[in-house]
Amino acid sequence: MSRRIGRRFVHRSAALTLGMCSLFLVGFVRIAFSPGAAEFHWTQLPLRYVIQSAGSSDVGDLSDEAAIRMAVATWGRVATSNVSFVEDTTADASRTDFSAQDIHLVLFDETGSSGLFPQGSGVIALTPILASTSDGQILDADIVFNGQLSFSTNLTPGTFDVQAVATHEAGHFLGLDHAGGPLCCMFTSILSGDPSARGLSDDDAAGASTIYPAAGAGLGQISGTVSFQGAGGLRHAQVVAHDANGNLAAAALSDGSGNYAIQGLPGGTYTLYVEPLDGPLRHTDTIALQSAVADTTFSTTLFPGGPLALAPGGSAAASWGVATDGSLNLNSAEGLLLPTGFSGQLTVTGANLNLVTQVEVTGSGVNVTSFAPFGTFGLNVNLSCDPGAQHGVRSLRITDSGGRTAFLTAAVRVVDPAPQISLVSPPALNSAGGEQLTITGSGFTPDCSIVIGGQLGTQFLFVSPTQLSCVTPPAAGVFSAVDVVVVREDGLEARSVGAVTYTPQPTPTSVDPAFAPTTGGTQHTVRGTGFGAGATVTVGGVPATVLSTSPDEVRFTAPPGAAGPANVVVALGNTEGTLTGGLTYVVGVPPTLVAFSPTSGSTAGGTIVTIQGTDFAADAQVRFGANPATSVQVASPTLLTAVAPPGALGAVSLRVTNASTNLTSVSSGLFSYVDTQQAPPPPGGSSGGDCSLRADAEGGGAPWLLLGGLALLWLRRRSR
Repeated sequence: MSRRIGRRFVHRSAALTLGMCSLFLVGFVRIAFSPGAAEFHWTQLPLRYVIQSAGSSDVGDLSDEAAIRMAVATWGRVATSNVSFVEDTTADASRTDFSAQDIHLVLFDETGSSGLFPQGSGVIALTPILASTSDGQILDADIVFNGQLSFSTNLTPGTFDVQAVATHEAGHFLGLDHAGGPLCCMFTSILSGDPSARGLSDDDAAGASTIYPAAGAGLGQISGTVSFQGAGGLRHAQVVAHDANGNLAAAALSDGSGNYAIQGLPGGTYTLYVEPLDGPLRHTDTIALQSAVADTTFSTTLFPGGPLALAPGGSAAASWGVATDGSLNLNSAEGLLLPTGFSGQLTVTGANLNLVTQVEVTGSGVNVTSFAPFGTFGLNVNLSCDPGAQHGVRSLRITDSGGRTAFLTAAVRVVDPAPQISLVSPPALNSAGGEQLTITGSGFTPDCSIVIGGQLGTQFLFVSPTQLSCVTPPAAGVFSAVDVVVVREDGLEARSVGAVTYTPQPTPTSVDPAFAPTTGGTQHTVRGTGFGAGATVTVGGVPATVLSTSPDEVRFTAPPGAAGPANVVVALGNTEGTLTGGLTYVVGVPPTLVAFSPTSGSTAGGTIVTIQGTDFAADAQVRFGANPATSVQVASPTLLTAVAPPGALGAVSLRVTNASTNLTSVSSGLFSYVDTQQAPPPPGGSSGGDCSLRADAEGGGAPWLLLGGLALLWLRRRSR
C-alpha cells in the first residue's frame, strides 16, 4: 500500500549547546524505504533541474545560481560515474510548486510557505523525493533551502555556503543517504562558513559510481560478515576501507545479520575496520534504519588479516569478530582542511579521551606533533602536513592505555594551499560579455571554476598552475566594480575584490507591443541587456517618456511618429544600442483594456472571460500570455468575451489586438490559472497522521511513496 510518511528532523538542543551533533560515522549509504528494500535510483540520465528565479534573498547578485551550477557539476566530474545534470532553461523558472512532477526545482523558501521548515528549525535544506515502493525508481526530486537561515556565496561568517549545501543536496537528489565523517560531502550536518562540502571524498564518488557506473570503470567490492566473537552478526555497524595511501576509499553499513558489501572500489590494497554507529554517525540519521536496532557496545576493530588486495573489477572477502568493550569513542562533528606544508589543530570530542596514549592520522605525510586531552571528553591534536603529502581524506585513530582503539573517519582532508589571484586582465569589460579574461596567480588546478560578478565564466582554459582564462559572461546589470573568484574543486577559493568593472553597453532586442499609433501615447517595453538606472529611449529620433528601468527591460511611452518602422535607441551614459525598426507606427486608434472578469480560471481552459475597454475592432484578437484565446466574440467597441485556452499554473497578462492595425492593449492586472481538479481520497482510509495515497501520475502501475511529507532528506546545521 502506498502511504505518505511525515517526519521532521531538527538538531538536539543539547548537541547544539555543547557544539556537538548526531552525525554519521562513514560510508556512502544508498536511500531505501527499509532495510533490504530496493535502493533509490533514476532510470534516465541526464537529470534535469531548474533554478527558481527568485534565488536567495541573502545574495545580492547571481552568485547563488552560479554556486548551484558548480555544485551539480562536481558530481558530473566523477570519472568512474556517468552521472550528468542538465539545467532546463526552457522551463518556467518562476514556479514554486516543487511537488509537481514535471519540474525539478532548486529553490529558497524564504517565508516557510513550503511547510517544510517550522519556525526555528535547524534544518538547512531538504530534498523531497518521490520514489517507487517496488523498485526504488525515483520519479521526482527537488531541493529546497531553508531561507529563514542565512546563506552566502563568499563564506561570510555566520552564514551557510550555498555551494556546499547544494552539493550535499545534489547527492540526495542522486539517491544517496547521509553518510561519511565530517569531511565527506554527504555528512549529515555542516558548519556555517564551512566550504568543505563543496568537494567530494572518494567515499562520495564511490556512491555515485555504484548507482550510476561508467562503462569500463573496473570497480570491485569487498564483502563479508562482521560479528561478535563467538556470537551473532553485528547489526548495522559501519565497515570502512582505506586505500594504501591512508585515504578513505568507501564504506558500507552491515545488515541485520552483520553482512556487508563495500562497493565502488578500484583495484588496490585496502585496510578495513568496523566501528559502531554511536556517533558521530548514528543509524537513526538514515532513512532505512529509523526503526532498526543497531549494535553499538563493541570496540572499533581492525580486520586482523591485514591489508587486503582487490583486483580491478574483482571481489574480495573479509570477515572478522569484535570485542564487546566500546568505552573508547570519538564522536566529533568537525574536521580539518590541512594544506600541504602547513600545520593546524583539530579538536575532537568523545568518551574516555583522558586515557589516550597514541594519536595518528592514516597514511603518511600528516604528522601528529602533539596532543592534549581536556577532561574525559575532549582532545586537542596538533598536526603538520609534509609539502609532498598526497591529497585526500584521512581518518584520525586514537589508542588508549588498554590497547583499545577508535577512529574519527574523514577527519582530515589534505589539500593544496589555497589558490591566490595576483592579476586579472583586462580590468574593464564590455557589458555584452564574450571577452577573454586572463587570471594570474597560484594554486590553480584543471577543476577550477571562475565566477565574475556572480556569474560563471565560459570556455574555461587551464593554462598552468599560475594561469587560467575564460570568456566573460554578460553584465548582470551591475556596473560598479565586481569580484573575480576562482573556486577549486576541494572547496577552497581565491577572491579578487572589485577586480573588474563592466562598461554598460545597452543591447535592445525586442519591443512589446511592436506597433504604436502615429499619435503616440501607448506604453511599450523594450527588452535586452545592459540597461539600468538612468537609461533613456528615443523612437525615430524623438525622446520617449521612460516609466521604469531594470537590467533587461525599459518601459516607456511612445512619442508621436510617422507611419512606418522606426528605430528604437536605448542609451546609458555615453553608450547606446539601436534596434533597427524596433517599433512600427500605424494609422489607427489603439484599443484600451480597462477591466476583465473573472480574473482566474482552470488550467484546462474553457473559462469565459468578459473584457471591457474601448475601441475594440470587429477583428479584435485576445491572448492569454503567449496563447491565443480559443474563441473571441466582439459584442461592441467596449465589450467582448474570450474563452481562455489551456495554460500552466500561474498568472499571465491579457492583451487585445485589433488585427487590422496590429495595435495592442495589455492588461494592468493578471489572469491566474489555477488547478481546480481535486485529487481523489485515498481508498481504504489511512494509517493516521499525515499519511495519504499518491498514485503514479502516468496512470496505472506501481504506487509511489512520497517521503517526509515532501521532505525526505535533510542537512542540519551544527555549532562549533
